[in-house]
Amino acid sequence: MNQKVKLAEIFEIKSGYHLARRMDDLEKGDNEQIVKVLSNKGFHIDDELEINEESINVKSISEENFTHENDIILTTIVPVKSRFITKEDEGILIPTSFMVLRVKDKTKYDPEFISYLLNYNDIQQQLLLYSGDSTIPRLTKKNLHEVKFTLPDIETQKKYASLIRMINKRIQIKEKSIENDKQLTTGLLEKALGI
Repeated sequence: MNQKVKLAEIFEIKSGYHLARRMDDLEKGDNEQIVKVLSNKGFHIDDELEINEESINVKSISEENFTHENDIILTTIVPVKSRFITKEDEGILIPTSFMVLRVKDKTKYDPEFISYLLNYNDIQQQLLLYSGDSTIPRLTKKNLHEVKFTLPDIETQKKYASLIRMINKRIQIKEKSIENDKQLTTGLLEKALGI
């Protein structure tokens, strides 16, 4: 049976770490290490995360500010994009241009399915409405609490998340094939012209 829920009912919603403001406060020393930081560019079309590496004093940064398996990260600038975090994507520092959603009860809610749902056109329209009227519409933590949507039971969520994941992998393969064909075409033309 489908149920109508608010995002705040099923997720802990956290803002990203304000790295730029705190860089001056961070003391250099023994706790400084190279940390993977999610780039403000966020996601590529093929759904890979873009990562930068920065030298940071990790002593002053809580573990909560890093990605964990089953998190959902959201861009805060419209159009809002969401991405499910897998085991391979753990341990990346989340800056303020993102928010992280951490599911409260995995026995009732599948974060991977909800991540796909958050990218769905109807939900995107709702996110746009909540993002405000400024020149650069931005989603806030407070506004995100109010987002409502309908969810099926957990078995249906898992089933459809699996199907969507497989379809997305097929799309990625086709996109890579198209990109390779474009590069091949360019290479052939350059060879023909002696470039």
